[in-house]
Amino acid sequence: MSLLSVSAFGAYLHYYKNGNSLFYENQNSDEFPEDSFEQYMQFIAKFGKTDMKNLDEFNQKFEIFRRNYKRIVEHNAIKDSGFSLEINKFADLSDEEFISKYTGAIVPKHKTDKMKNWTVPTE
Repeated sequence: MSLLSVSAFGAYLHYYKNGNSLFYENQNSDEFPEDSFEQYMQFIAKFGKTDMKNLDEFNQKFEIFRRNYKRIVEHNAIKDSGFSLEINKFADLSDEEFISKYTGAIVPKHKTDKMKNWTVPTE
């Protein structure tokens, strides 16, 4: 296993490379897919997400992306769910950000909080 550093916004982010997988140093592999950091870096490159102002914003967006990516992976593991999910240009937005930026709807926070752990029924 080797430690690699990536310079971003004048600071260094550390991740470990073990075989073909990348592990962000603060990542809890029991909770999030092991390739979350690698997928996030590919997401930034693919969708041109280079407008982050500083390392704090980078980390905040990464945490949102990890939660969304986890939802994608967990949903896609459900056989016969009727549809699959994928990473798209909205993958670094929280539910609240997406609703306020793209729907024009004003949804009370208590209602979006109820949806955080929502899953698609399998039966």
